[in-house]
Amino acid sequence: MGGEKTDPKTVQFLQTNKGKGRYLVAVQSATAGEQLIIDTGEPVMALGGFIGSDPILTLPQLQQKVAAGEVRYFMFPAANSNELSRDLPPALKDMLERMGGGNPGNMMGGMMGGNGKIMSWVQHSCKVVPTAQWKTNDQQASSGLGAMGMGMNNQLYDCSGASAQ
Repeated sequence: MGGEKTDPKTVQFLQTNKGKGRYLVAVQSATAGEQLIIDTGEPVMALGGFIGSDPILTLPQLQQKVAAGEVRYFMFPAANSNELSRDLPPALKDMLERMGGGNPGNMMGGMMGGNGKIMSWVQHSCKVVPTAQWKTNDQQASSGLGAMGMGMNNQLYDCSGASAQ
């Protein structure tokens, strides 16, 4: 199964900064985190189960885990930015709007089944970690985080101190 190794800078950043948390990082699916698990041997939370469509936690349950320090970092494809949808054909944009709750740039929330609320909470409550801190310049777009990275750039969020609101 394993593919291209995870960017060593990503591994070093997560391992150095996770603290006493149980999970190295949370990702949308087991397939998105498989290479990171192989490369580090550490637990990675797959929020949507194997392929990303089966929620493992409700938003309040996840917020409790964040508050307890069990998981601090979240990595999702950066496809939730409206930049992705700017030049899409109208039919594809319409489909993505239906999947992403009216925002074509939020399509990953729709693709993650019931995890759209979790993604939205992370995006609005957590801090974006500047890419230069955790990814080398020449790293592939998927950051080595499995097939479900789908060739998109990933964004890392730091949820330490995030409020449950």
